[in-house]
Amino acid sequence: PENLLLIQSLGLHATLSWNVPAWSISVEFWMYLVFAALCWPGRRALAIGGGACIVVGFLGMALASADTNIGVFRCLCGFFTGHFTFRLWPAWPARRRFWLGYGEVPALLAVILFLVYAGGNRAAIFAPLLFGPVVLIFAAEQGTVSRLMRTGSIEHLGMWSYSIYMVHTVIFALISYI
Repeated sequence: PENLLLIQSLGLHATLSWNVPAWSISVEFWMYLVFAALCWPGRRALAIGGGACIVVGFLGMALASADTNIGVFRCLCGFFTGHFTFRLWPAWPARRRFWLGYGEVPALLAVILFLVYAGGNRAAIFAPLLFGPVVLIFAAEQGTVSRLMRTGSIEHLGMWSYSIYMVHTVIFALISYI
């Protein structure tokens, strides 16, 4: 029932449900509703409410005990950091974006180091502080890494990856059972 209602990652239980990757669909669904509610009154409410959501997300992640499912807090923080990153992009003059390509390799290295050193501990709550600027750097699609990512096979892998992510746990469970 929790999976059907998309509430499996709202912190009701310490562990995730039988299809672990579905946590992301659960929190994304609720973030879309929060976003719509903040958009309804206008831009100012969205700006203030979005900033508040980031703070609540950080606080929720920081204050949660180790055995708490923090997916909803992660998504609050990440979703609205992404929103503000999206809003910042058009404000950046196109003639000044060319230099962002030079930041792709350092940004990629920063992400790898972050995932290696903070991916499994409490420091992971700071991911939006890194990923917001990384998204801005890669949005320009000016560097070597972006050119590599536009090759046909990598683009296909990108299209398939979410589907693979969503079903791999179920397939793994079936294979293990057999």
